[in-house]
Amino acid sequence: VLSADQRSDLLRADAAAVAEQVAMAMPDALGTALQELSSKRDADAGVLAARRFLTARKEELRQACIARLRQEQDEALGRLLRRDKPGKSVTRISADSLSLVDDDAGSQAEVASKAARRIRGALQGGSSDIQLVLQYLSSREHIRADDDPFAPEACVKSLLDVARELGLEQDGWEALLGAMEKPMAEALAKGQVALAERFRSSRLEAG
Repeated sequence: VLSADQRSDLLRADAAAVAEQVAMAMPDALGTALQELSSKRDADAGVLAARRFLTARKEELRQACIARLRQEQDEALGRLLRRDKPGKSVTRISADSLSLVDDDAGSQAEVASKAARRIRGALQGGSSDIQLVLQYLSSREHIRADDDPFAPEACVKSLLDVARELGLEQDGWEALLGAMEKPMAEALAKGQVALAERFRSSRLEAG
């Protein structure tokens, strides 16, 4: 039986392995995305914005995205391993706090969520066993996508957050993520294979 600290250490090492797979795949993934955007005829404003952005900031995006992914994974693990019981904390909402909501941030979250769901669908066949092991290691029966350090949500959110910070216009968000969906799914699929192998070597196979 694994202790709580051992489970936490395993999850953090596994998250790092996924981030490493994404880091290795990112140069080719961004190149593939740029080729796809450049090949589109009659490109709309979103495609043009994403293409200009990738042409100018591809290397900066690659470096910052991996750093942000590791941060997102760490935050997801913090939520996943938190031992607080549901319902203990109360979020106080006031008119002042509601007035500070960023419309762009809400739109960004929606765009990222849609792209992550599509990638998750492409990965569905290889994720069920990983989810079972994740539930065991976290001692949680249900895991939200945002709390899953191995999920597409962490990658997509990291990519779009950094792209926005580096100057990608809102018109280009969907075009960038659309061009990145296939290569990102392929990178995460390799991450799942690496995770499955790590689980087998740790004798943590589902079933």
